[in-house]
Amino acid sequence: MTKQKLGRQERVSGHILRLGALLRLLWPERNLIAACTVLQMFGKAISIFPYIIIAEIARALFAADGVFPAERIWFWIAVAVVCACLPLVFSYLSMILGHHAYAKLLCRVQRAIVEKLRETPLGWFKSNGAASVKEAMTNDLAEMEGLVIDSLREPAGALAGLTVSFYYMFSTDITMASIAAATLVLQLTFYCVAMRSQTMHQANLLAAQGRIGTASIEYAEGAAVVKIFGTD
Repeated sequence: MTKQKLGRQERVSGHILRLGALLRLLWPERNLIAACTVLQMFGKAISIFPYIIIAEIARALFAADGVFPAERIWFWIAVAVVCACLPLVFSYLSMILGHHAYAKLLCRVQRAIVEKLRETPLGWFKSNGAASVKEAMTNDLAEMEGLVIDSLREPAGALAGLTVSFYYMFSTDITMASIAAATLVLQLTFYCVAMRSQTMHQANLLAAQGRIGTASIEYAEGAAVVKIFGTD
């Protein structure tokens, strides 16, 4: 087995282990996260209906040669307005549940970190640096907000909206739907090419943040020493 295959298998196993750890971390808040995701999917799916209703009204008017009951048009316009407002309600409820799930996760993780640090010898802080604790308690936990609220909610909502859109387009005009699907594939390809180095830059950013945190703490400790003992 070549080194390249071994490296690929190690990367895959590493991704699986990290995914398992992430699932175990988010498992207690699974119901809130699931409800948040489902509400976002409903909102994005319903947001497509006003455009479908407008297209169907235009098609009916052209087919009827201008003879079309005004009451029926206003009824469908009212339905379109309701469908345009409902996504705002679903998105708001989804955001509320997402922030509630993040708050519960934040409280649980911070308590676990504090309980672990209470049992940690003081020498560990000297050898590892207090910057790692600062990074875990501030930046790492702040970045988890997007992980809990947006990482599943936004892709699921986008998928629901695309599903409804392409279902309507393929049932109406296969040629138009095929062209739209082709442009979407091109956009995804360009996006993947543009973001292929994101992992490396993200790792460099996190390492730089750790060095900045360490330097900040060392500077603060040094300032306290200078205030007590002076510069001589």
